[in-house]
Formats: sequence, structure tokens, C-alpha cells
Amino acid sequence: MKVILVVMNTSDQLPVGLLAQLVEHCSGIAEGPFSTFHIQNDPNIEWTGVKFSSDGKMILLATNGGVIHLIDAFQGTQLHTFTGHTVTRSTPVEVCFTPDAQYAISGSQDGRVHVWGSDSGQKLTVLEGNHPGPIQCVAFNPKYMMLASACTNMAFWLPNLEEVDEASKRSLPS
Repeated sequence: MKVILVVMNTSDQLPVGLLAQLVEHCSGIAEGPFSTFHIQNDPNIEWTGVKFSSDGKMILLATNGGVIHLIDAFQGTQLHTFTGHTVTRSTPVEVCFTPDAQYAISGSQDGRVHVWGSDSGQKLTVLEGNHPGPIQCVAFNPKYMMLASACTNMAFWLPNLEEVDEASKRSLPS
């Protein structure tokens, strides 16, 4: 299966009204002012989700095969591949970025939340949320430092500011 990323060959800051007019005048993607990129994927794996970073420069492509692709939204190049979370074909899990796009976050079949660094591609942590089933929904609050994950129950992940303050004090030189 192929995914075609469409990147407009115009200004990064295209006004919404102009975008609507552009889409209205284009009778098809092949005829529009677009560049296309083909992202190869295993033919037995389906794409299950697409999320843009808040700055629009990166895209997370989720699959039902235990692989998440981090793609450059303008070049179509693969930046990283994230693995290590469990997924089944019948129950896809969601992915998201933190508001600053420094981290990619995914649910998992095992009821845990996985976090990778967008720059490094490394898995940074796995959060245990006492979810009894697959986490199919994850979302990061765009304004406040809050992550939500859900299966049959919902968890809110908030930083413990006292622990953050203590950790900061320990890391400062004496």
C-alpha cells in the first residue's frame, strides 16, 4: 500500500480562504499545483492514522502493524520509524505529538503509553496508566501540559510540580 503526501508548492502560510478557492478550482490532485511523495509500507499493513505536528513540518503515520512513521511533511522523507508498542490489525491505536512536536506519543494494545523523541527517534519512556485494555485514544492538550489516554477508562497525565521542582534542584550544581 502507498500513501501519497500532498505538499502545496506555495507559501507556508496560505490563507484558509485562498486554500478553499484553490481546492475548488482543482478538479483533481494530479491537476493541482502539488508535489506527491510515495511512502512504501508493507502490503499486509494498513495505515490507520495521520497527525500533523503543530508547526505543520512533520507527520506521524500510524499503522496496524506495530510501526509508526515520522515523515517530513514538505520533503516526504522518513525521519524515524517508531516500534516497540503492541498493535493488532483489528484494534488500531492512535498517535499524537506534544504541542512543541518534541515528542511522539502512542497508545498500545498492552494498556501502556509509549513516548519517543521526535529528534532522536529513541523511545524515551513507557507510561503505565492502569488501562485494562488497548489504548486507542491519546491526545495532548495544545495549551497546558496535559496528556489524556483512553480505552474503556480514561487517564489524565499531569506533571507533579513538586517532583519536577525537586528534580530541578538536584540537577543544579552546588
